[in-house]
Amino acid sequence: MGAPVLAQSLPHHPRLDPEITADRLRGDMIARYGERLGEGGFARLMKTGAVFVNADHRHANNETFVGHATLSTGADPAPHGMVANLRCDAKTGQQAHNVQDPDYPLIFAGPGIRTKTAVGRVETVDIAPPLAAYPGIKPPGVAVGVPLPEVFG
Repeated sequence: MGAPVLAQSLPHHPRLDPEITADRLRGDMIARYGERLGEGGFARLMKTGAVFVNADHRHANNETFVGHATLSTGADPAPHGMVANLRCDAKTGQQAHNVQDPDYPLIFAGPGIRTKTAVGRVETVDIAPPLAAYPGIKPPGVAVGVPLPEVFG
């Protein structure tokens, strides 16, 4: 026999759990050089977030979009649909980045915003200083999650 299922109302404000992924940053690098980064930033995320220092994908030949979609959804590439960085634009027949859509441009602009890539038309955001700016740190993955209100107060 089954049990009755009762409808539950959704909370008025859904909880937002942002995901921060440092591309090519090995899990041991923050522990090794973290004291150089101060008490906020990575140190705070390491202390209050969920940290995975040895995470693996179940697929081979990982690419940026594929890996980030897998991390953020918990699904493999076939179900989430991001199987490569590039795709063929059905309208133009040209190669395009997977999330590129000329109908939806960046909603903000300013210093640190790049609008060109190797493919040519993708608009990307680059707001953090490169880790190469910190002596002795070579970016080579840490996945950290913390509720947004805890990050911004």
